[in-house]
Amino acid sequence: MAKRLALMLMIFLVVGASCKGHTHGGPGPSPSGHGSEPTHLHFYFYEKVSGPSPSAVTMVNPPDNTSNTLFGMVVVPDDLLTVGPNSRSKPVGRAQGMYVSSDQTRIGLLMATNIMLTTGPYNGSVITVLGSNHIVDDVREMPIVGGTGAFRFARGYVQAPM
Repeated sequence: MAKRLALMLMIFLVVGASCKGHTHGGPGPSPSGHGSEPTHLHFYFYEKVSGPSPSAVTMVNPPDNTSNTLFGMVVVPDDLLTVGPNSRSKPVGRAQGMYVSSDQTRIGLLMATNIMLTTGPYNGSVITVLGSNHIVDDVREMPIVGGTGAFRFARGYVQAPM
C-alpha cells in the first residue's frame, strides 16, 4: 500500500441523534424541534507513510507478499487534519485509529478512525468513523457511528473524494 494517497479530502456530514428529548451531535436544535441541525465539516487529511516521522505505520504486513490487494495488512495512523490543501495550513485535528486491508478481490480497507478536533467550537470533540473504504473509488462513503463532546451520539456519513 506504499502508493496510498497522501492527501484525502474528507467532507463530514454529521446529523445529531435525539436521546430522551436532548439533542446531541450538532450545534443546536433544528427548526422543526426534532434532533439537531446537520453539521458540515470540511478539511484536508494528510498521511505520511515513509521517511522520517511517518504519520502511518504498518503494524502487520500481508501474509501473502503476492497479494495485489495487500490482504491482511494492518496500519495505524495518526494523521494531520488541516483547513486547507497545504500541509502547512492551520491544523484542526488528528485522525487516529487503524485500517485493515480486508478485501481479497480489490483494494479495500476496513477503517476504524477517530477524528479528534483540536480547535474552534468543536475543540476536544471526537467523531468516530467505522466502515469500508475502497480507496480507488471516485468518492468513498463511510458511516459515522458515534462521537464524544459536541458529537455525542453522532450519526451520519463521511465522503472522501479522490
